[in-house]
Amino acid sequence: MLRIRYLLTTALLLVFALWVIQCYRSSVLDPDFLLYGQSVTLGPGRGPVRNPAPFPAITRQNQDGIALERMRCEGSCPWYLLEIDSSGAVSFKEGPAQNRGEGRKSTITTDQFRDLVGRFEAIHFFELNDLYHPTGTDIPPVHIRLTVNGKTKSITHSDITPPGLEELERTIERATNIHRWLHGDAARFSLQSSVAGGFAGEDLTNNTNVRHDVETRIKPGMTQLMQIAGGWGMATKIQAQTAMRRMQHVTDADRVRWTLAELRQALERGDDVNAADETGWTALMVTAAMAQPQSVSTLLDAGAHVDQRDRHGDTALIGAASVPYPHLKVAAAETVGILLAHGASVDATNDLGESPLMWAASAGNAEAIKLLLSAAANPALVDRTGHDALFYLRNARDHWAFDPATVARYDEAESVLLRR
Repeated sequence: MLRIRYLLTTALLLVFALWVIQCYRSSVLDPDFLLYGQSVTLGPGRGPVRNPAPFPAITRQNQDGIALERMRCEGSCPWYLLEIDSSGAVSFKEGPAQNRGEGRKSTITTDQFRDLVGRFEAIHFFELNDLYHPTGTDIPPVHIRLTVNGKTKSITHSDITPPGLEELERTIERATNIHRWLHGDAARFSLQSSVAGGFAGEDLTNNTNVRHDVETRIKPGMTQLMQIAGGWGMATKIQAQTAMRRMQHVTDADRVRWTLAELRQALERGDDVNAADETGWTALMVTAAMAQPQSVSTLLDAGAHVDQRDRHGDTALIGAASVPYPHLKVAAAETVGILLAHGASVDATNDLGESPLMWAASAGNAEAIKLLLSAAANPALVDRTGHDALFYLRNARDHWAFDPATVARYDEAESVLLRR
């Protein structure tokens, strides 16, 4: 009896194991699943996954139109609803549905609207799933809807999308130029505002907005090379998604390797290494502000101008020195060292008189301060408000008085700045 029970238990476990393997092979190992998050074509007798409930924030309309809503994450992701009707009327509203108010309005041409509808058709939008699940937490959902010829289709997704959908969404945002409303052109993110800080300001030293611009590439003039150099190239993203779906851990080294390969391919095909966007940012400025030292070296070797300035007078060196995050301080300092080794002007100031040393002091990056001083940076230099690097270091430290670890980091940076 015990032998029979043992054999039955073994058989059941074997059947269960075979079932698990089959499920795994039909999903995680499915090439479509690796790219889409779910298989669109699942085999005979199985259809696409459908979203049981359409997203509530965008209401259905009888008129032909396009709607795109991006939701807030736990960080600083912008939350907005963008709607376009067949006449070309554009409506842009920020914030959650209950607080959106009147919003901004503009227009595109009817030809542009028809072109966008054609792009939906090109990716077979009506044949895609209604829902694509995220790979992790704190990934803001995106809702997109098309109403045309009496038919309406809505899709909800996060970081996993079928081929072409994410680029379609960015094309919609570029066509309507919503970037002008996300960050604005008038505000500056300066040493005076960085601590009390705002997320406003289209400025190279505003790491939050640089990161958002690189990730989305909807800013006028921002090139694919800039996006790749910042670590957000499409090939890099697909490789990371594929690895995660195969249950492989994706390390920072993996992302650097993929980024460098994609960056070299872009340079080999002739992408302009010194092209500038509407703010005057170049690929070198972007990757320096994102603390990507290997990409900085690659761009400099490809002929990037080390001291090129944006429309605020910021240089790549200022961008690298201003990186505020402790976990990036080593990469930021390495970036500073590479730029200096390639002849970057150590005391080149922007139009507010702010120097790389002032920004490194404000960030509390002792290693970057040491490199700048070794390159003969002037610690007595003052900006247009009459403040020097030491003032900004102490000002930032006072803001973090409640955090002993951060205070200790600034104390170390002050010792280096005063050469104690």
